[in-house]
Amino acid sequence: MKTLHLTIIAGSGIIVAIIISMLYFFPSAIPMTTNQTNDLDLSNPVTANPLGIKARVIMEVDTTIMCPTKCVIPPTPHLVLSSEKGEQFVGYQVCNGVSCKKDKLEDSLYAHLEQVPQNYRGTVWLEASHINLGDLPWNLGDTVHVLVKAFPVTLQPNAVVIREPEKTMVVDLGKSTLGGCSDPEQTNLRHDVESFTKRLRVENIVLTDTVLQKIIDNSHCEFMSLGTLYTANGSYQILNINLNNTQLLTAQVSLQNSSVSSYKLGGLVRS
Repeated sequence: MKTLHLTIIAGSGIIVAIIISMLYFFPSAIPMTTNQTNDLDLSNPVTANPLGIKARVIMEVDTTIMCPTKCVIPPTPHLVLSSEKGEQFVGYQVCNGVSCKKDKLEDSLYAHLEQVPQNYRGTVWLEASHINLGDLPWNLGDTVHVLVKAFPVTLQPNAVVIREPEKTMVVDLGKSTLGGCSDPEQTNLRHDVESFTKRLRVENIVLTDTVLQKIIDNSHCEFMSLGTLYTANGSYQILNINLNNTQLLTAQVSLQNSSVSSYKLGGLVRS
């Protein structure tokens, strides 16, 4: 399943960017397969990064997967791409030392807002390009190595894009750690189907909440205790999350509405 959209990213200060990307790829990745297209040729990588490409690999739930009835979707590794300059992503390769995922990116365009003409037309979103790497046997904390292939682009009025494929380069972004959230308690609940399913559903709701994503994305987190709060307006699930062993994120989740109703972030106190 692939979705084409134009994205604006707002960061601190006036850092804003736009992405037009084909997202979420699901082909089998193990063992790694290749084809004869130049897009998948990632030979001769360089460490120089004039386009300012940035990449992270995180475990998260794919929000584009639709179910005919309520279902629980486990998190999978996602490649999160952004850049400091206008460019078109062509392909990528991510390896964890044992296996790799390699794929091409179709019409994946990225540009800063100041490089976009006032009358440039497109759909506006407020998130980065998250590419589903599929059901890989990878774990939180794995060391991953990322290569990205791209070339410069310039946006013009009326959706005209000047591409410079002759300047295509493969950038070696080096090694990083697979981030995301772990849950040691899931192992103890696997024989309690009802409790396991409820806990996983609550975690998925938290991980897909756009506000909490920004808090969790740059952290190593661990799901801790899960309890139930009974109020006059109904019951809520209370999930405590350890962030980097320094902060405690407490999320109040409504299973009826499949949403986070409130949250609190504070210091982590250990007894």
